[in-house]
Amino acid sequence: MALAPVPVRVSQVLLTAFEGDTAEVAITCSAGFYVRSFAQTLGEQLGTGACLAGLRRTRSGTFGLDTA
Repeated sequence: MALAPVPVRVSQVLLTAFEGDTAEVAITCSAGFYVRSFAQTLGEQLGTGACLAGLRRTRSGTFGLDTA
């Protein structure tokens, strides 16, 4: 089942670590952004393939880890 496109905003993408074949990326984005799809598309663009080894949400709206 294909998902219908929705408008999303990506404010920031930072490469925070890179070792061997593993990259750690911090993304600031709006609701509706699919991080798994981002990883898949990034791997396709690089010609290497990619998947998520982990996913951690550090903020949702005004709520951060400090208020979780």
